[in-house]
Amino acid sequence: MNHSIDYSHKNIKLAPISPDDIEQLRHWRNETVTKFLSKIDYITKEKQEAWYQKDLENEDCYSFAIHEIEELNDLIGSVALYHFNGKSAELGRIFIGNVLAGGKGYGYIAIALSLKIAFTEFDLEEVIAYVHEENIAALTNNKKAGFRVIGKDDKNELKIRITKEEFLALGDKI
Repeated sequence: MNHSIDYSHKNIKLAPISPDDIEQLRHWRNETVTKFLSKIDYITKEKQEAWYQKDLENEDCYSFAIHEIEELNDLIGSVALYHFNGKSAELGRIFIGNVLAGGKGYGYIAIALSLKIAFTEFDLEEVIAYVHEENIAALTNNKKAGFRVIGKDDKNELKIRITKEEFLALGDKI
C-alpha cells in the first residue's frame, strides 16, 4: 500500500519503503536473511522493482522500512502488516539484514512499533504472526512484545497472537 505512516521510538524508525530502499532489501533477501523466510528464487533487480510496484498497489499490505537513525543512520531491515480481515491482520516479513544492527534489540522495537501502528492507526483487535519454531531470535522478540503461541502447522511454524487488550495491558513499552 502506498502510505505515509511513520513511527519512531528511540533510535528506530518505521517508514514506508522507498525506491531507494529496494535494492538493499533485495540484496539482503537474496544473500543474508533467507534461513527462516519463505523459499523463493533469486530476486533480480527487475523482479524487485515489479514487487515494489505491486506492493504499492496492494491495499491489503503496509510495508515498512526499518531504519536505525542514530549510530548507523541507515536502513537495517523491513516489516509488514498484511492480510487484513475485519479487526485482524498478520505481522510478518520482518528481518534485520544489516549485520551491524543484529543482536541489538532492533527487531523487538520494530515489532512493538508495528503493533502500536496496528492497534492505534488501524484500530485492530488482534494481530497474528507465524514464526518457525527454530527461529529463537524472532520467538524471543515476539514473546517479549506480548505474543503468545496458539498453534503449530505442519511446517514447524508456530502461530502466535496478541490482542489489543493484551498489548495495552503491557503498558507503554515503546
